[in-house]
Amino acid sequence: LMDKIQEYLNDKDCKLIMYCYDSMLFDCSKEEITNIKTGLVDLINNLYQKRFPISIKVGNNYKYLFPLKN
Repeated sequence: LMDKIQEYLNDKDCKLIMYCYDSMLFDCSKEEITNIKTGLVDLINNLYQKRFPISIKVGNNYKYLFPLKN
């Protein structure tokens, strides 16, 4: 999974900065977040046949993260 995510992010201005068991932290620009969200959700769902719930939160820092609205 990590290789596929890194490959997907290779040409984007978004970086995976932390991975911990069942969560990942990305540093993305506001302009890119919607496209990144769609691409990552599709990638994970395709690899794992939608077996795992995915939630995405955004914020200016790790302490204040809020669910990403569609």
